[in-house]
Amino acid sequence: VADGTSAEGIVLPAEDTEDMLLTFTLKSGETFTWAVKNAPLSQKFAAGSKYLYNITVSKTALEVTSTVTDWTPGNGADGESGSAQ
Repeated sequence: VADGTSAEGIVLPAEDTEDMLLTFTLKSGETFTWAVKNAPLSQKFAAGSKYLYNITVSKTALEVTSTVTDWTPGNGADGESGSAQ
């Protein structure tokens, strides 16, 4: 997001993240690309799992940490049927 706080997305289950990339573009136009497979817990996207990435983008590099938890279905505070990041 423009203010730099957070973003969410849903990714379909996948047995392999070999060719998956995230690209971040700074306001200056500089871009950083991160290979999803580089996160130790992200060799695949398993159905029923929630993958959370904390990604810090600086002027010179990306710093990424990740966790995996079970998907929690139901009505959250915002009325959505589930949550994933």
